[in-house]
Amino acid sequence: MTKKIKLKNVPYTVVSTYFGRENSGSQAETWKVALRAEPRSVNAYVKLTKNYRQTIAELACAQVGKALGLNVPDCYLVYVNTDNLPEEVKRESMFANRGEILAFASGSPDPDVMSFERLVIADNDKANELFDAWEHLDLVIAFDEWIANPDRTMCNYLFSPADSDFWLIDHGSALTGNYMPNWALHDTKVETHNALYESIAHQKELNEKYEMKKKATALMSKAHNVDLDTLDSSDFYKMIDSDVNVKEIAKFLHERIDYSVKLLCQKLGIPQLL
Repeated sequence: MTKKIKLKNVPYTVVSTYFGRENSGSQAETWKVALRAEPRSVNAYVKLTKNYRQTIAELACAQVGKALGLNVPDCYLVYVNTDNLPEEVKRESMFANRGEILAFASGSPDPDVMSFERLVIADNDKANELFDAWEHLDLVIAFDEWIANPDRTMCNYLFSPADSDFWLIDHGSALTGNYMPNWALHDTKVETHNALYESIAHQKELNEKYEMKKKATALMSKAHNVDLDTLDSSDFYKMIDSDVNVKEIAKFLHERIDYSVKLLCQKLGIPQLL
């Protein structure tokens, strides 16, 4: 009997230092911070938002991505009292004085890590060379198809100079359905964009498409071994949003395992059974 892969518990912590705002949008902003941890603080990026469904999607996808062995940074649930933010943060943050927030944070795999978008701006030729050599690109495309993530744009994966590899971040748009306008937990077979595949589709030869399908099938075989019953074993999701149903998220992921390869094959324009 194959041993189940238990999901790693998510640490619960607070911010010890704010270094500066990285980016902001209409619903969220990301700050580079130091988080309190043992035996020493860790550098991370905390995402402040009142859209708690995105926070839950971030946590769930980070947990299952790490379980599959993909390059997903360690994740944290962070308590933030926005009424007590440092003054310099209050001046910049649209969330100042908006009460308590339970926020998702993603650990920094490398002090010099940067978004692929920033790398492209700094050195386009080097960025293209590194992207073309990305060993796990096909696996990331398969992962996004499984979690119904349409949003793997250039700012949603990082390049780490320390290990010359890419890291996956920002899964707040994944898992779609009734629970959130983009979520589709009622529909395991929901079709979404796959931004990463769409960015390279014109470059793929037929033999490369079959190789991608082969890798996707192997990854989903591994996904069958992920113990989705251990999703949110610390009961954090209910703390974030009392309306969430963790079993529905686990059910969606479990049932979508067998269908995601078919969905990917439809995008590739190849039959699933060959």
